[in-house]
Amino acid sequence: MMHELEDSIEMRTVVRTDAQKLWQLVSEPGWFVNDGEIVEHRITMEGDLATVTDPVHGTFRIRVVDIDPGYYVSYRWIGSSLGEGDGTEDPVPVATLIEFRLNDHGDGVELLVRESGITALDLDADAHCRFLLDNREGWEIELRAVHEHLHAD
Repeated sequence: MMHELEDSIEMRTVVRTDAQKLWQLVSEPGWFVNDGEIVEHRITMEGDLATVTDPVHGTFRIRVVDIDPGYYVSYRWIGSSLGEGDGTEDPVPVATLIEFRLNDHGDGVELLVRESGITALDLDADAHCRFLLDNREGWEIELRAVHEHLHAD
């Protein structure tokens, strides 16, 4: 019997911070490329396309899909790390859409993270399950990093 594959990951957290500080973080393309601690990236923008360079993980292309300042931003991976060479390699296509939505929560700001489009990836069933597990764990780590980063001030 074939099970329907999950297409998205969705997580929520309430961050006890000023909405503007949280927005400043999530509206930066690629802020979530890290090892559990938010770090500064070199970012260049050409229209809606960001080239994000992380000191550990390399260079990524991320498209800003939609933005409602202060409330919602979505990104689409255009390619994974461009490698260690001269940056001219073709990136491996990745099709997930990553959305961040902020909602007032009285004594903080609710942050909703949604990654979708997973079934559009060229993955067999085992790889699909690993992707879901890895990315769920990754978003849990990123949400902890948001709390730690915004409470370090």
